[in-house]
Amino acid sequence: MPLFSSKEFVSHSGIKLPFKIDCSFLSDDDIHCLAEIIKNKIQFHYVYGVPEGGTRLSVVLQNYVSDDGPVLIVDDVLTTGKSMHDAKDHLERAEKIDKRGAIGVVIFARGKCPHWIIPMFQSYNFI
Repeated sequence: MPLFSSKEFVSHSGIKLPFKIDCSFLSDDDIHCLAEIIKNKIQFHYVYGVPEGGTRLSVVLQNYVSDDGPVLIVDDVLTTGKSMHDAKDHLERAEKIDKRGAIGVVIFARGKCPHWIIPMFQSYNFI
């Protein structure tokens, strides 16, 4: 049950990558710890988990929703950012994002993130 696997695979965005990060192997305790870290840094009024990767984390983060702050969009691994942008576009069309805006958090980023997305752990030049 490795979190990191050194086998080639094709990412959700269709890119061939030399290693895989599989957050389904994070324990429930790991997810709860990550949620605690996020809630101590970011206040948010709504949370959305990008399916499938962000779902577990968003369920735990529901416990920390407040009346203030932006919409929080979460995912497990960011490679190109397409899934996060698609989620943000979807929420804007559904009018879930208001003047408070949106902020994204990913557990792992394989490189540089767009300005509105914060990586918890980030690698550079390893894609």
